[in-house]
Amino acid sequence: MKARLLILATLAGASAHADLPVLSTPVQNALTTIDSQPTVSEINSAFDGEDPVMALTMIVESTSPATGAQVGIRVSAIRDLGQLGSGHDTILALLADSTLTTATDGSNLLVLRAAIETLGQLKVQADWKPLVDFLSHPSRDIRTSAARALSALQSYCAIAPLRNRYQEESTDQVRFAISDALAQLAALPPELCN
Repeated sequence: MKARLLILATLAGASAHADLPVLSTPVQNALTTIDSQPTVSEINSAFDGEDPVMALTMIVESTSPATGAQVGIRVSAIRDLGQLGSGHDTILALLADSTLTTATDGSNLLVLRAAIETLGQLKVQADWKPLVDFLSHPSRDIRTSAARALSALQSYCAIAPLRNRYQEESTDQVRFAISDALAQLAALPPELCN
């Protein structure tokens, strides 16, 4: 199993470096290995006949003491579940874990951010409610990720909480993310919100 995880991490690293610009041209993005995702076929082949969703879920749910490498693998597994369009309940469980939700730095913050981004990637419109609380998280990165995830969900109901947070937000990075989200959601047809 560990060998397969290393293969998966290597695939992610290889895909991240495959499209790096030539040094003589300006750098157009600053993606790192952790920012790239393997394709669905790369994920499936890395697990060689095993159910990748089950294997990734086991990694995500791991609560063993985290070292740097283990955190990176866990974050990659969370993102890979999103790439496969699976793991919805697992991601929601992470977002309800008080150890993660109260994190202000360190590895728990990385795991929380990956879970928020993945929930947006899964595009279940009803998921806007759990994400709203993260708009007031102490970390600006978490607030930014929550705004982007709310935008990705394309739920009209996220507009009011985003507007409310925009009025209170003092960090430009977060204000820009909220503004972008509001612009994306403004074109949606109105719906009843609870």
